[in-house]
Amino acid sequence: MTLGIETTKTEDSISVVSVSGEQDAYTAPALRESLAAAATGERPRIVVDLREVTFLDSTTLGVLVGSAKRVEETEGGQMIACDRSNLLKVFDISGTRELLGVVPSVDEALQALRRRFAAESRETNKPGGEKGGAD
Repeated sequence: MTLGIETTKTEDSISVVSVSGEQDAYTAPALRESLAAAATGERPRIVVDLREVTFLDSTTLGVLVGSAKRVEETEGGQMIACDRSNLLKVFDISGTRELLGVVPSVDEALQALRRRFAAESRETNKPGGEKGGAD
């Protein structure tokens, strides 16, 4: 069983965690560690690229959900890039496709995170907004 995890950062500090091979209870700790490392800092933004993953089990699904929750708690964002029908079926059956923000490509995930954070930034900088207004 081959496992590969590589993390890169975009120019605007979005971590892209590219995963390959079979993801199961045996490999889940390495994925959990990589996602935790990517989630450091203020308002972390992460794209998990699963396009080269051939199999994932419920343990891996739990790692992805746990990471997404931790990132959201710090006002960050996490998206999943996945276009494999067998994995999409797992997300659909488990009801996690929307929760995890699964999209077909890394580019779509990056664009979605950028749009989300740009919109949030505009909202909080408006007069009367959460961070910008006077009472």
